Amino acid sequence: FVNSFPTDKHYRVITQTDESSIVQFGNGTYGEIPGAFPVVATYSYGGGVDSNVNSANQVTSYAGSDANIVGYFNPTTILGGADIEPMDTSKIIAPMLLKARDRFVTIEDGVALATAYGGVYSVAIIANVYGVLSCQVVAIATGGGNPSGGLRSAIAAYLVSKSILSSMDVHFDACTITAKNVTATIHLLPGYSWASVSTYADLAFKLFFSETGEQILAAYRSGGISAAVTLINSLFTSTFSSLDYPQIITLLDNWTPRMFGETITISDAYAYVQDRVAGIDNLTITVPTFPIALAATEITSIGTIGLTQV
Repeated sequence: FVNSFPTDKHYRVITQTDESSIVQFGNGTYGEIPGAFPVVATYSYGGGVDSNVNSANQVTSYAGSDANIVGYFNPTTILGGADIEPMDTSKIIAPMLLKARDRFVTIEDGVALATAYGGVYSVAIIANVYGVLSCQVVAIATGGGNPSGGLRSAIAAYLVSKSILSSMDVHFDACTITAKNVTATIHLLPGYSWASVSTYADLAFKLFFSETGEQILAAYRSGGISAAVTLINSLFTSTFSSLDYPQIITLLDNWTPRMFGETITISDAYAYVQDRVAGIDNLTITVPTFPIALAATEITSIGTIGLTQV
């Protein structure tokens, strides 16, 4: 209320950690105090990312009971819905936003603002790709793959509005997502079953190459192993349960998600899969070919994984 005058009918809506909200009014000096009359608030709640409609004219039915409404359509996309940010995620993003000070001046500013906007992970920004005071933005969408064109346009416009004099030339482009097939042979240690070891080795390779790594890690940090396994099962179409928690915790605790533009060596793969999956005596990876040198706007994803016991 620092810019509010005594007659300004201003208010703030403050959301609490328990998802309730408080409406705060002025104090008579900064913002007007409401009169002695009922104050009524109308609001909607819920939806989150599921309320977004990324394509025009995708909504074509009305589920209500008002007979005066005979049809419905969305001529434009409907964006901006986001799930409530977990507290642990806020602890990571909040310091980034504090440093950014709600303006896009540095690459770190842009990454923080785009990540906080919602719907994207693993944001990368490359400066001056399209000329002086320009930048190229790439990211992975929630759930994997490229963000929709509508979301990319919305975030690009948002970053422009936060740049100096709103003059930055921001291009949010589709990134290159390169699937990596894996062919490997595994020699087991005595006392371990192939069914168990191969299942965890398969998961380790999927985590190693997946473009959704940051999203999985965020779920693990904010919701613990249960939330992480639920997301892994959804993304990888797997059926891990609480019985698998100890091994998956080991994989998540010793894991660095893939990023744009990095170089991946075969020693990285051996150190992660062979050293972190219990029961592997030795491992030989024949596909893919290492080192893998990714372009600035390129990231890996999961291809087919073929594991053989020797």
